[in-house]
Amino acid sequence: MNLDIDAKVSRIYEVNIPHLANVSDSKNNAETIKSIIGLSNGCHSIKTGILSAIEENNIYVANILFRSLIEHYTKALFVIYRFSKEKNNDVGKDNLIFAKAHEIKSYGNALKLYKSLLNEDDSTVNYSTAIEKFSAEAADKSSTELKDASNQFKYRNIIKFCNCSA
Repeated sequence: MNLDIDAKVSRIYEVNIPHLANVSDSKNNAETIKSIIGLSNGCHSIKTGILSAIEENNIYVANILFRSLIEHYTKALFVIYRFSKEKNNDVGKDNLIFAKAHEIKSYGNALKLYKSLLNEDDSTVNYSTAIEKFSAEAADKSSTELKDASNQFKYRNIIKFCNCSA
């Protein structure tokens, strides 16, 4: 494996991402651009982890990270595709706001389960407050609405969407 090539690609990425971020000042597409940048950063970080795992001869970890990389890359392509097709900011908004709020809720539920398994008081875990602080728009959604908005970014649903759009 040629790490010099990876270093060159990483440098190109690091130089150009700020230019893309400047485009996000536009009110018409800010959430979508931020979503694409976030997913791109995730892909870049996962790729770096894969290379580190390979250097350490940890193929198991590299394979797990590779699956995650495919999912992140697929999400990024999905956001780009929908944005270019629909010509609106809905997909970026859904990814940034509702998918994140659903993650907060899922984390809160996992924390509650963990505390209950340890016979600790789980009433101190209040993900609703965290979601309200994160986004008033997300806080107004029901659990089902958050889940539905978030589920469109699941790998299988992206594949179904692509099959229906073809």
